[in-house]
Amino acid sequence: MRDLAQKDGVEGVYGMTDPLFQRIMPQLPNADEPHVIPSGYWKIVAVKEGNTVKVAGFILDQDTTRGANFCSGLTTVDDVEQRTGLDFFHALPKETQAVLEGETRALAPALGCGESATKERPAREGNEGPTVTGAPAQAPILANKRSKICHWAGCPGYDRISEAKRVEFKTREEAEAAGYRAARNC
Repeated sequence: MRDLAQKDGVEGVYGMTDPLFQRIMPQLPNADEPHVIPSGYWKIVAVKEGNTVKVAGFILDQDTTRGANFCSGLTTVDDVEQRTGLDFFHALPKETQAVLEGETRALAPALGCGESATKERPAREGNEGPTVTGAPAQAPILANKRSKICHWAGCPGYDRISEAKRVEFKTREEAEAAGYRAARNC
């Protein structure tokens, strides 16, 4: 990112990163305090050149080896949003946001990610939320009828929705089409 920031015409390079909690990880040995280990990390890089902004997202699993090429984790910002429940670039018009967040090829070469890493990842099928070790592979999306908020296996509120208020969906897309949104802590 430093090299990119020093490139002619680049007005700004911005990075955002945080841990992902998509599955339960083993505890640290000999730790004497309660803790949660992230299953991975996400990163978004945005570069402003004149009136153009280019972005790339990355998802790196906890099992990624130290010597692995970071480009193997290249993905869209849309993918990062789906996995985190966060909404980046929300102030942009929806059309602009859709183009910007669904693309990886524009910024990838400047980051050193070759052609093989810039191919779009296929859309994920089925339950797109986090999975928990031991949970069914296609655990339903659970939603609260009153709040219109949905949770998937591994979310803190997944098991706390009363049966009277609970509705189930097979996929996140199905829930969103019915007017539900993902919980912010998923």
